[in-house]
Amino acid sequence: NNYIYVIGGNSGNYGSQIFHNEILYAKVADDGILSETEKDGKRSTWHYASRSLPLQLIDHASVSIGRYIFVLGGRDGVEGNDDKEEYNKSKDIVYFYIEDTGDLQSLQKDVDLPEPLFHHAAVADINTEANSINIYVTGGAGGNTADPDNRKNTVHHFRATQ
Repeated sequence: NNYIYVIGGNSGNYGSQIFHNEILYAKVADDGILSETEKDGKRSTWHYASRSLPLQLIDHASVSIGRYIFVLGGRDGVEGNDDKEEYNKSKDIVYFYIEDTGDLQSLQKDVDLPEPLFHHAAVADINTEANSINIYVTGGAGGNTADPDNRKNTVHHFRATQ
């Protein structure tokens, strides 16, 4: 049951950005092509998940492993004052369980990242011996990326129980 997901993000351009909290998904056939399915009397490749992020989120990291999708950090897309572009940065780690249909169950909260991060990367593997998922978060930024002190060269690790 292979699916691909688009989670939050920005569909606008600089000056007229449109931030999202929706999650879309599509089935991927064995040949790697997205499959059209019929839902609500319409044929479509992409479907809106019945669950969404708790806020509009950009510059986050997402990782999927087994039946889980994790969403880590990011910025909420809410600009601060008019003279300086500022975003609320997140250290949240949330996850969804993937149903057989590709849709998602209710959002769950996990431990927090040790600091708010955006523009970072994440990877995961399964530790079958400990029945857990290892997630590694690398790099990123904690503030204005023009300031080298805000760029991170750290690796964070945490475990999620399956």
